[in-house]
Amino acid sequence: VDLQVQRFASGILAGADDLSEERIAFLIPASPEYVTVMHGIWRAGGIAIPLNTASADAELEHCLTSTGVNRLIAVEPFLERIRPLCDKLGVVVSLVADYLSDNLQPMPEVSADRRALIIFTSGTTNLPKGVVTTHKNIKAQITTLVDAWAWSENDVIPLFLPLHHVHGIINVLSCALWAGATVHLMERLDIEKLCGEAVSGTYNLFMAVP
Repeated sequence: VDLQVQRFASGILAGADDLSEERIAFLIPASPEYVTVMHGIWRAGGIAIPLNTASADAELEHCLTSTGVNRLIAVEPFLERIRPLCDKLGVVVSLVADYLSDNLQPMPEVSADRRALIIFTSGTTNLPKGVVTTHKNIKAQITTLVDAWAWSENDVIPLFLPLHHVHGIINVLSCALWAGATVHLMERLDIEKLCGEAVSGTYNLFMAVP
């Protein structure tokens, strides 16, 4: 995965020294491609904006316009679904593979105080609001949880929580990657498979919404 991240980061830089906090959205379910894109954007100095794959077009339009996104990355079948909206907004839409470069280039020095992530609130009081998080914020969250929950490389956890919210992105995926643990990425919730794996003892960690 690290090589794929490096290839993606090199491709999205396209010869530039630094993305300089360019805001880049992506519409990708739980998958290795999700990890590649989020970490590739970070490594290249950009701000990652993960979108809800289940959102309606009006919700996606709000997220894209309010953050001033110029580029969006997707996987099939989400690419064709989002393309008309991106065309309307003048946002360049691409597949992950379009940015995978074999010409690896040096990565920028990204300070901990740089902005890294925009996650949208649930919108219970008004339209969802984009909340900006820095690399320092993210590291603090991860290291606190890894310490408090005693994560280790021997842990195995399923990931079926939404990857456009903190719990899925930080509490499960990022903590597991930090600790070198194993994550079973589920593009969609398969309750029979999940329960079968749980009963068989595959997982020693499990997180879900209340």
